[in-house]
Amino acid sequence: MRATKTHASGDSCILLAHSRARLQRADAHLAVRLVARARGVPDLRSFESMGQRGFRLAADRRLANEYWLGPVLATAAEQFGAVGVALNLVSDRLLFPHVHTPERLMRQVRDLFPRDVGPDT
Repeated sequence: MRATKTHASGDSCILLAHSRARLQRADAHLAVRLVARARGVPDLRSFESMGQRGFRLAADRRLANEYWLGPVLATAAEQFGAVGVALNLVSDRLLFPHVHTPERLMRQVRDLFPRDVGPDT
């Protein structure tokens, strides 16, 4: 009887420690997001424009043209949104198939249902 109580008590301690760890991670995540917002971290559009610029710069390089990649990279810059969605799908399915986070889910929903596409457009 005494062993059962100790075992149950041990399980409770493990559960409590796990719950505390999850709360600490959630608090840390919230703190990071608040600090980032306060510091003026760029939004998604800023990162997309940086990505487009990177593809444009790569398209203009001599080496890209030497290997006939200039037009491919220029098209990727023009269609950066679609290229990003495609690369995210490849990454999600092939590189990180067992990773499931709220951020990933929200990105997947945004990718599948963009705001600028709809019956009114």
